Amino acid sequence: MCEIALSQGGEARAAAIEAGYLPALDADRAAYLVLTDQWDRYHESDPDGRLLAAAYRARPASGRDRIRAACQRGRVDTLQILVGDDRRAGVRDLNAETADYLLESLISAGRCQEAWSLVFDLRFEWGLLAAARLRDADILPERSSDAPAPWATRLR
Repeated sequence: MCEIALSQGGEARAAAIEAGYLPALDADRAAYLVLTDQWDRYHESDPDGRLLAAAYRARPASGRDRIRAACQRGRVDTLQILVGDDRRAGVRDLNAETADYLLESLISAGRCQEAWSLVFDLRFEWGLLAAARLRDADILPERSSDAPAPWATRLR
């Protein structure tokens, strides 16, 4: 019933939500709740985003696109969903489009220092492009002292 609700939408979706139908598997349940905009139920069942991250990684590209679009509508930690628990490995597995989406999501959410930390985890070419994009937006990494960072002049 949940698959029908997602594929047909409209009345099927409304009926499935009203009846309280949920997929049996935890990861599928998290994805279903996000895709049907049931945010309170989603946050109760997956407070740290691990289940949705697992569902995201298990889906083909079209399914991932739908989850990303739903995450934009809701209050979901995009970084956790896209890269999972092993951040370094997860970031390295991203394709260029997803890496760009993640960078933009972090910047839009005001999480600029996290965006900067991605620069060093992304594949080299994409990391350079991300650094240039952040620099062009006049977003520089924080420094722990008043001394200029040795690489800061090279970024300008």
